[in-house]
Amino acid sequence: MSSPELTLPTLVIGAGAWGTAVAVQFAGRAQTGYVSLWVRDPQQFELLKKHRENRRYLPGVRLPEQLVLCREFASACASWREQARAHRQSNVVQSLHGLIILATPMAGLEEAAAGLMQQLGPPEPGEAIAWLAKGLALQQQKEPSEPASALKWPHEIVQHQCHAGRMHHFPGQALPWKWPEAFRLRCRWPARIFVWRARSPSPAMVAA
Repeated sequence: MSSPELTLPTLVIGAGAWGTAVAVQFAGRAQTGYVSLWVRDPQQFELLKKHRENRRYLPGVRLPEQLVLCREFASACASWREQARAHRQSNVVQSLHGLIILATPMAGLEEAAAGLMQQLGPPEPGEAIAWLAKGLALQQQKEPSEPASALKWPHEIVQHQCHAGRMHHFPGQALPWKWPEAFRLRCRWPARIFVWRARSPSPAMVAA
């Protein structure tokens, strides 16, 4: 058996079916403590911790021992940022040092992105944000300069909430790791994972 290859600090936000599946795939090929799954519902958190299985959304799939379950959002974000900074200091030749995956449905994407900004502020160099939501969301007017309501794509929501810069498109092969095959097989539509990577001097977005 090959040794775990993933040492990238990874935080998955949302423990639904897909969030759990992504966390399982990443943690299964990572060293202990590098992949964390934030669980919003306190009762679900206790059940996941007790059974090491998401019996509600992904029954029959055991959570790897390497996967860290998190209940407190603020502490999960703080631990991830600390790991990302340590990774950047010890891996100066790499360009990616931390990944957050927003595994919420479209209706919860704005709240999740806003929560990240509140806890972490803008991403530091080498940090990335990916989101898995699809479709459009109807957003109501929040500022006088905005229309009364508007349909927003996922990248527009994250771009607005996280104050992202330019949009760039890269094939998945250009990223510094390979997405697990089982991760792609769980997608019911062609997998397009949008990633915002913060680089000096300006942040950028990447679509895989």
